[in-house]
Amino acid sequence: MCVFLHGGNDSFNWLVPRDAARHAVYTTTRDNLALPLNTLRPLNQSGGDGQEYGLHPNCPGLEEMFNGLGGDTAKRRAAWISNVGTLIAPVTKAQYLAETMPLPRALFSTVTRSTSGRPPSRRG
Repeated sequence: MCVFLHGGNDSFNWLVPRDAARHAVYTTTRDNLALPLNTLRPLNQSGGDGQEYGLHPNCPGLEEMFNGLGGDTAKRRAAWISNVGTLIAPVTKAQYLAETMPLPRALFSTVTRSTSGRPPSRRG
């Protein structure tokens, strides 16, 4: 199953970094929306990017599906695929601001990106 949220998902308050350094950056960028570290539901991953993550405190079902039903890692039923979208190629903030990389049309338009059903096209 794939959950398509058709916009309106604040993913940075759903899947949150749990290590001290990245959580500090998260807290700075989220300001008053940041979730305290001690409220996050820990995800126990093996593999992946090797980083520590936690879920929003209101997601106990997703926590159990990811960590394994009843704590049994053989019964994991969820995975996360983060930072996916319709970019043509990876782009840094500096490249975006300098407009040195091709970007899809309507990059920040949720409605356009989610209803087009087409691969990204270059803007211009």
